[in-house]
Amino acid sequence: MAGAYMQKVHSESNRRSARCRLTRRDVLAWAKQPKRVKARSLLCYWAFRELRMSCTVVAEKLSMTQPDVSKAVQRGEGLAERDNFEFIQGEERNL
Repeated sequence: MAGAYMQKVHSESNRRSARCRLTRRDVLAWAKQPKRVKARSLLCYWAFRELRMSCTVVAEKLSMTQPDVSKAVQRGEGLAERDNFEFIQGEERNL
């Protein structure tokens, strides 16, 4: 089951990177450029909210610390609300 979750995280990281005009590697790399922070924050928020992954698991998978993921989740939630961002729903969500 963890493999399926990570496949979805990788798939979503590709979508986030395309939306922000970054490569998947850019999104997952540690950096403080605004576009990278936004994409990574949305990815963390999506993994936490939609996949119900704990911040600790997300941190392990994205090579981040748990406190950084917690902050990214909060930031991602604010970005999603502010920009009226909606996650794709449907068959993909049902694993």
